[in-house]
Amino acid sequence: MVCEHTFVTAKGHPHAHFLHSIELGHLLSAETAARQLGRLSHTDALALTLLIREKAPARFPRTAARWHARLVIDTPEIGLGDSQLLLAALAALPDPRAMKVVSELCRRYRVANIDGALRQRR
Repeated sequence: MVCEHTFVTAKGHPHAHFLHSIELGHLLSAETAARQLGRLSHTDALALTLLIREKAPARFPRTAARWHARLVIDTPEIGLGDSQLLLAALAALPDPRAMKVVSELCRRYRVANIDGALRQRR
């Protein structure tokens, strides 16, 4: 019944469907909605990456590396040191200290609403 409601209310709104799927921890549904959305924001892509860590851990290293690479490419002011620190923090997830580092670096480089994405997957 809940899934029926999810699809009815989110029909025509792939982003709402995506966010609801992330919130519920439904990986397949989140990935389907992400494909409909096309290019995700850095925040949405991190939320999906964290859900993959939880639900399909074998896929996490590659997904996290791709998220990191995209953020570094899209944010030229990220230096080598912060880039290395961010990658190391991603590798150390779900350690709370690593979550804090990811959060602080994303805020430093103006990744919007990052704490919401991190909070959902703690």
